[in-house]
Amino acid sequence: MEYKLTTPCGNCPFRSDKPFYLHPERAEEIADSILNGSPFPCHKTFEYDGPGSADIPGGEQHCAGALITLERTHSDPTLLLTLARLAGVYDPDALNFKAPVYPSVEEWLSNTIDLHHGVHPSQVPATGAQRAESTVSGERVT
Repeated sequence: MEYKLTTPCGNCPFRSDKPFYLHPERAEEIADSILNGSPFPCHKTFEYDGPGSADIPGGEQHCAGALITLERTHSDPTLLLTLARLAGVYDPDALNFKAPVYPSVEEWLSNTIDLHHGVHPSQVPATGAQRAESTVSGERVT
């Protein structure tokens, strides 16, 4: 995996200025994966072989949007990023932090649009348990 991309592409899933449609389960998988230090290749650097499979040739690039979001989320980088930095293949100072990317993985996760339902999470009616929880926390949930 290479770390040469410094700015998210036009349809990067981590851009905050464009809606991104993703099933909630897949969004959770991605968030857990990158927060636990797994690499996340840019979708433009590998080839899809068909539904559920992809060919990732050598030289794939880590997603710049994911890197920026991770750097904003954590003051301590993941082990993968620490090793990449020590090896001289990753320079967080080269990232374009002015790019429209979410300030945290958690905020990205809460703003992905549920492809299955076609709605933003804030538009999904709250369940009884969510209403009870919001009453305790003081949030207003409809």
